[in-house]
Amino acid sequence: MENKISLFIATSLDGYIADQDENLEWLFSAEGQGEAGYYKEIDNVIMGSRTFDWMETHLDKWPYDDKNCYIFSRKDHSETTKAEFVNPDNLLSFSKNLTGNTWIVGGGKIIKSFLENQLIDEITLAVAPVLFGQGVSLFPQGDYEQKLELLGTRTFGQFVELKYKVNHS
Repeated sequence: MENKISLFIATSLDGYIADQDENLEWLFSAEGQGEAGYYKEIDNVIMGSRTFDWMETHLDKWPYDDKNCYIFSRKDHSETTKAEFVNPDNLLSFSKNLTGNTWIVGGGKIIKSFLENQLIDEITLAVAPVLFGQGVSLFPQGDYEQKLELLGTRTFGQFVELKYKVNHS
């Protein structure tokens, strides 16, 4: 099986993955959000601890029971069985041992780390019909300039999906 690390993420039209209060409610209530076709192709789900904490607090049901779920965190989360916790300092060794397709759910810090280490092979970006003006940036400033090749576009509900291959130089 080909190992591929893909960033699948929704963003506001103005480039934010959460509002200024770090709230993700806009995404779970958005029309068409559940229609994305990539979910069935995913074997592993990765997210940062703030995304995990928000989801655990605000969602009635954990949405990733059928996936291998990894949370990058330096905090102790031994009380949960929803995911395996990975120290961010072990990013390179962890990523070498992944098998199958991997979905980086968010947030910005973990996306930045994967980009800076040239570990992302594809980016699928769902642009939502919302503007925040300020919030949590999709792509925080960092040292990760990379060229992308457009693989395709599609619409679902009110979202426009853009799919890119990352050309590592």
